[in-house]
Amino acid sequence: MPIPYPTSMDVMYVAFDFNKSFPADFVKELKEKFPEWTDLHFSLDNNNQNVWEFLRMYRDRLSKFKAKQILSATKNGSFEELVDRARQAVEMQKYFADLRPRFFPEEVEAEKKRHKQADEDAKAYYGFE
Repeated sequence: MPIPYPTSMDVMYVAFDFNKSFPADFVKELKEKFPEWTDLHFSLDNNNQNVWEFLRMYRDRLSKFKAKQILSATKNGSFEELVDRARQAVEMQKYFADLRPRFFPEEVEAEKKRHKQADEDAKAYYGFE
């Protein structure tokens, strides 16, 4: 059974970044990877930062299994469906982890610098070496 894509009803906030738009290659790749996900397409077309939340939610949905699903699959001999879903979850996790560094390397680098500075500030404030 396919996992449903999150919809705009699942995302409780709307965040727009009018100062910059998504790179065309980024939009194209996501639309090709998820051709039927209309809410994602709408967010991409409108530079809506909910794109990241949609992708996180979908990754999380793929990764969650209920005990009842596992028992039912075992009983019905459809365990291969769960294994396939687990493979999809691993692939999505890898894809998601690679997405920002590939398309937004300067943001990733800036984030690393902010984290490093925050660590240094905390160490100095608390007197840690």
